[in-house]
Amino acid sequence: MGLNLEMLASPLEVRLPVSHEVRFPCECACCAAPNPGSWVTIQASRPAMLRALTGLSFGKEGYSWRVPHCARCGARARRMGSLLHVLGFAWFLGAIFLALAITHPLSRGWAVVAALPLVVALSLPLMLWMVLFPPAVDVLLEDRESVFMFRDAGLYERFKQVNALDVASEPEGQT
Repeated sequence: MGLNLEMLASPLEVRLPVSHEVRFPCECACCAAPNPGSWVTIQASRPAMLRALTGLSFGKEGYSWRVPHCARCGARARRMGSLLHVLGFAWFLGAIFLALAITHPLSRGWAVVAALPLVVALSLPLMLWMVLFPPAVDVLLEDRESVFMFRDAGLYERFKQVNALDVASEPEGQT
């Protein structure tokens, strides 16, 4: 776990139709321990932008997948997910405060000046955490596709194998 500059430059993505029955290799997504015995549920919904900004799932059309994790990594992933939800909720409240400060008829310039640094201060930890410590597996929904993003190249390759994906059939730039 940690900063992976190569992943930031070219993320390891697999695009699957939302109707595809997704399978994961029988190993921990974080430490690759065989037969992990527990799961962490990842979710995606539309619109993906709100989820990306807040860490929270919104929308009517949602999907979830169970990703294998060993007990230790699963507990850590659940704690990190909870932390991201708290940070996302704090950001959301700060954004509401900023919107109210801007639109309130009695607000003067001081409210915006006070609210804007608050929103920035609440946004930085969330954004830094998501960039510096990406999850082992994340997913976004685009059109009628699920876009699975992987931190580890080995898990990425094994995921493609268990889902019977042919590298030659992928679009340019996805290999």
